[in-house]
Amino acid sequence: MALYSSFIVVVLTMAVLALAKHSPLLAPQLYWNSVLPYTKMPKAISDLILQPAGNATFLPRSLAKSIPFSSNRLTEIFKHFSVVEQGSFEANTLKETIELCERPGNKGEEKYCTTSLESMIDFSTSKLGTRNVQAVSTELLEKGVIKSLCKYTVLPGVKKLGGDEAVSCHRQRYPFPVFYCHSTKQTASYVMFMKGVDGEKVKAVAMCHINTSGRIWHMGTVPGLTFSTWKAECLGFHSDVSIWHIATGLTFSPSAPFIDIT
Repeated sequence: MALYSSFIVVVLTMAVLALAKHSPLLAPQLYWNSVLPYTKMPKAISDLILQPAGNATFLPRSLAKSIPFSSNRLTEIFKHFSVVEQGSFEANTLKETIELCERPGNKGEEKYCTTSLESMIDFSTSKLGTRNVQAVSTELLEKGVIKSLCKYTVLPGVKKLGGDEAVSCHRQRYPFPVFYCHSTKQTASYVMFMKGVDGEKVKAVAMCHINTSGRIWHMGTVPGLTFSTWKAECLGFHSDVSIWHIATGLTFSPSAPFIDIT
């Protein structure tokens, strides 16, 4: 998180704060409310609307588009963010993020790096073919006494998100929020609640890439780790990833012998 804040220049912060003074809602939130009035904003996104201490905030699309974002313009980008040494950690991080965004997607993957919340909304809804969408992310519900990864138990009541197509948006290391968004088909996404041995409670989001037409029966994960079932490869997501689905409602998955995850 320190990387994000260390890059932010005064002119960007002042521009965003100036917008806030003229309206109780920033441009990104106004756009969300107008395009997705019935969609609850996930924490991975709402945390970036108003700038919390030590973190970056979404830039309005017009401002984000005015900032160069291309490997052909790295010199301008370094100058914009006051990166003096081209071989420094900061310079390499900027370069790697841009190169990732410019890299061709995998076979069958449609990808796009969004530099604003408005562009994330437009990409996600266009790939899902509707504005009747649901967006979710992993959230910490209650802190535990251990400030490190511990053993978790997946609680009964795993909920499956509707549909077999999703858009996932992963935050990248950059001075302001940039997300690598890509659409995936033949997936099954779940929301589950987990409890750590130290009392920590988490609402976790996981996505399973289905290898066959069979159903998924076992679900359980620690955010950011991978695991396998007899029908799929599944990914758990950190709290800075949002998963977008067509809003067809949540359904409970079949009862299963839930496992402990360490």
